[in-house]
Amino acid sequence: MWQRALNYPHLWILLAAWFTTLVQLPLLIRLAHRIGAVDRPRGYKGHAIPTPFLGGVAIFIAFTVAILTTLRLPDLRPFHSLMDFVVRGELHRLFGIVIGAFFILLLGLLDDFRPINAFVKLLVLLFIALFLHRIGLSVTLFPPAWDGVNVAISVLWMAGVTSAMNSLDHMDGNCAGAAAVSAFFCFAYAWDRLNPQPWLSYASVAVLGGCLGFLQFNFKPAQIFLGNSGAFLLGFLLAALTLLGGWGSREEPLKAVLVPMLLVGVPLYDITLATLLRYKNRVVGNLYEAIVYCGRDHLSHRLVALGLSERAAVIFQYVLGCLFGMIALSAKWMPMQAFLYGVGLLGAFLVGLAMVLDRAKLPPAGKT
Repeated sequence: MWQRALNYPHLWILLAAWFTTLVQLPLLIRLAHRIGAVDRPRGYKGHAIPTPFLGGVAIFIAFTVAILTTLRLPDLRPFHSLMDFVVRGELHRLFGIVIGAFFILLLGLLDDFRPINAFVKLLVLLFIALFLHRIGLSVTLFPPAWDGVNVAISVLWMAGVTSAMNSLDHMDGNCAGAAAVSAFFCFAYAWDRLNPQPWLSYASVAVLGGCLGFLQFNFKPAQIFLGNSGAFLLGFLLAALTLLGGWGSREEPLKAVLVPMLLVGVPLYDITLATLLRYKNRVVGNLYEAIVYCGRDHLSHRLVALGLSERAAVIFQYVLGCLFGMIALSAKWMPMQAFLYGVGLLGAFLVGLAMVLDRAKLPPAGKT
C-alpha cells in the first residue's frame, strides 16, 4: 500500500506544501512584527494582542513551491514565449492558477495595509477571470457563442467565493480549516481510477498541505493570521479548483452546478446566513448594507453564543464541511434523483440550523 502511494506525486506535493509553510511561518511572524504588518485589536475584532497578518504569503509560496518542485516540467523549447507556454502548455492550467494567485495575493496585501475600493477589487478579479478563461479555466455552462455569459458567471463565482472566504476569516483556524476540508474533498473527487482528474488532484493537495501547515500556527490561540491577502488567496484558489474540475456531464448539468457549491458549502452558507439574518433582524437597512456589514454575528459567533467554546465552534464547521463534501462525493456514484434527495435533506438541515442559530443572544452591533 505504502509503496503504491509513494509512486504518486500527491504525497510529495502534500509534504512539500506542508513543510514549506512550517519553515516560513516563524520567519514571517518576526518580519511582520518588524515592519508593522500586524492586526491590532479594535471594534468587532476579538483577538487580544497585535497579531501578524502575513499568513497568505506563506500559503502562496508553499502552493507554488509544491507545484513547481514536485511535478516534472515539460520541455520549454517548443514554446515561443512564457505566455505561449502558459496558454497552451501541458501544465498550463496549474501555472495559470499560480499567476492568478500571485496577483490576488498582491491585491490582498495592498488591502491589508490600505483598504482598496470594492470596485477596484472586482476589476482585478475581472482581468484575472479573463486570463483564466483564455487558458481554458472558466465556467462552461453555455456554448462558445455565449462565452461572455460564461466569463460573467466566472467573475461572479470568483468574487462570491473570495468574499465568502474573507468573511469566514473571523475566528482562529476557521478560514484555513474550512479551506483544508474543501481542498481534501476536491482531491477525493478528482482521485478516481475510472475518471481521473490529475491537475485538479495536484492543485487540491497543494492547497491542503499549505492549509495544514498554517493551521499549526493559526489554530487558537493564533500566532499569525491569514489577513485579507490569505483569505482572498484561499477564496481564489478554491474558486479556481472548482473551475478546474469536471463535476458533471452535459446530460446532468445540475450536478455541474451543485457539486462545486457543496465543495465550498461552509463559506457560502456562512455568508448567506449572516446576510439574511442581518436583514431579517433589521440590523441593517438594506441588502447592500447586510453584505458589507462587519460584526460578530457569523455562524461561529452564533455557536459560541449558544454555549460552545471557540475551538468547538470551529470544529463544528469542519464537521459541517465534511458533510457538504460527502454529499458532493456521492454525486459520483448516486443516481441523479438520489443525489438531489440528499441535497434536499441537507438543505432542510441547514434551514433548521439557521432557525436555531437565529436564537443566539449576540452582543449589540459595534460591541465585542
